[in-house]
Amino acid sequence: MPDLDDAQLRALSGDEPFDRARSHDTPEVVERKRAAQGADHVAPFEVWRTDMLGAMRRAGVSEPDAHLPHVDPLSGGVHARLVVLQEAPGATTLASAGGTGITSPDNDDPVSERLWRLCNEAGLARHEVVHWNCVAWAKDLKLERALVRATLRRWLQVMEGPTRVVLLGTAAKGFRPDVRSGLPEAEITDVLSSASRVALADARVDSSIVAALRGW
Repeated sequence: MPDLDDAQLRALSGDEPFDRARSHDTPEVVERKRAAQGADHVAPFEVWRTDMLGAMRRAGVSEPDAHLPHVDPLSGGVHARLVVLQEAPGATTLASAGGTGITSPDNDDPVSERLWRLCNEAGLARHEVVHWNCVAWAKDLKLERALVRATLRRWLQVMEGPTRVVLLGTAAKGFRPDVRSGLPEAEITDVLSSASRVALADARVDSSIVAALRGW
């Protein structure tokens, strides 16, 4: 599968998602992204997702589709050189909570908006990065820790060799061994989350996140 550049990603769902934060407040933007979920650069994640939905059903989860988001098709997908991992999807991500069902910094909430801004400050192009969570589904499902960790490793192994991973937050940092197992050659950096109480009171946290995203 060839790599996509930002111009090709724009063609999937229009210019607007590239131009401002919280673009998922516009239903048409979300619908265009949903229509693009079969694109080649994210299709392997959709195959992975189908397998995980089966595992969730076997674990006793009712209607798992609403609890497991999709990868944003306006990302680098499997070709991304940088993976940004937070702890778990929030309400604006989870379809079960009325969210978009897409893990993305374009979601309509303050934490996503801040991450969107920091990625832009770091000079990241869309095709360079993919966003995901160490816990793939809603935390309140409370599935076995072994399944959570195995699910993350399998998701990472779908990718085509990203060079760096940024773990955002203390909880995400705890998954470093699983990231190392899934991507043994990647550089791994962990920083405080932009949603932490410390971050809200200290602008230096944002600076450290930008530096990590840039690879400094």
